[in-house]
Amino acid sequence: MKVLVVGDLIVDMFIHCSLTGEKVEGASRVPNYDVGEIGASLGGAGLVALACKAHGAEVMLSAVVGPDDPGDMARAMVESQVGDGSLLVTSEDEDYNTTLKTRVVCDRGIVLRMSEEDFSGVADSEDMLNRISHVMEEFDGVIAVDYGKGVCGHQNGSSMVYSISRVCRELEIPFMVASKNLDCAVASEATFVVCNEDEASDFIERWGLTGIKEMANKMVCGSMVITKGKDGADIFTRFASDEFRSFSGEETGIGSSGIGSGDCFSASLMCNSLQGRGLDSSVKLANKYAARSAVSSMTGTHIPDLEEIKH
Repeated sequence: MKVLVVGDLIVDMFIHCSLTGEKVEGASRVPNYDVGEIGASLGGAGLVALACKAHGAEVMLSAVVGPDDPGDMARAMVESQVGDGSLLVTSEDEDYNTTLKTRVVCDRGIVLRMSEEDFSGVADSEDMLNRISHVMEEFDGVIAVDYGKGVCGHQNGSSMVYSISRVCRELEIPFMVASKNLDCAVASEATFVVCNEDEASDFIERWGLTGIKEMANKMVCGSMVITKGKDGADIFTRFASDEFRSFSGEETGIGSSGIGSGDCFSASLMCNSLQGRGLDSSVKLANKYAARSAVSSMTGTHIPDLEEIKH
């Protein structure tokens, strides 16, 4: 099983600290923390790639990084954790920045999140497409991950993802779109479209639709899956729909954070489908996998071993 993951690559930084009391700063009392361990992990398309690898897939990741320190960090993590980094493109535009999200974590959870990103640069999606086109036939499945960072999104990458989707259709390769910025043209070529409830609501409002069922009909994809956290997922296969309840983190006695759970769901759904499981079974297993991933970790999202899902 060989999977290509295309899209927005994010570096997630975690700063762990402990509360030592309060300090007076001017007229205010502010919490004082001692900094402990600092860790980094792959997010976005990188996390999807790692979750596919955990399912036993051979994975290649195609993404754009900036000519900056987070970009160097991302490339190093991809090459050491995912494998072949030959489909990673370093933008030649000095203004293109690798997306970096930093979370400050203490005993009570995440207390602060900072995002460093700048969309003024060019993501070099055309270079990505050129590299991908030479290897597309090698893959059993393709996942496009759109976090709205410019690689796959409406700014300059929709045509790139649409081109990939058309090639997948011609080669009869299953194609999944996991997107925060759904595009009807791309979705119409997809085997799966995956989004969460908020992302679906944004699309419904943007297109002036009456509800999710009209949205599913407008997408005309193979299957649309709308994730609902602890309440599972809605599945729309053309004009039919079903609901499944997820295997939630609380039910296993594990403290849930939810970071990266959607990415793990998408990876699991594709991999289970490629292994010959039906849609119902694949969604149920993906729900289990996503719930197990929703666990606070010292270095980011927990990537479950498949043995964990059996229990």
